[in-house]
Amino acid sequence: MPNWCENDLVCQGKKVDLITLLLFVKGETDFDFNRIIPGDSTEWGVKWNADEIKIEPIEDGYLGGTVTIHFNTAWSPPREVILELSSYFPHILFTLSYYERGQSYYGKSKLINRRYIREIEGDYFGPRGG
Repeated sequence: MPNWCENDLVCQGKKVDLITLLLFVKGETDFDFNRIIPGDSTEWGVKWNADEIKIEPIEDGYLGGTVTIHFNTAWSPPREVILELSSYFPHILFTLSYYERGQSYYGKSKLINRRYIREIEGDYFGPRGG
């Protein structure tokens, strides 16, 4: 049984791009890693596909929209998947926040078009993940 890593992926961009993104990632589940990196799961950075997926409705904002995808992964965040996803949607800002209580760490990565803008990681002792 794995330690579950809780992930929140916030995507910010034009509403049309966000709708296209949601259609693109929908496969066997609403957020299917096979749609982003097909084939062997060893390239995902996690053992299994996303689990317990919840997608919030797109929120309209002054400079575009935001959609948040909540999901769990086994043991670690799917950093490679999100990095690859950002190359398909170069005008969307991706912010991945993750929490893993079993190994006591959390992190946050902001990226756009395969470039990390900011990354933090540290010790975590909160109620999320695990």
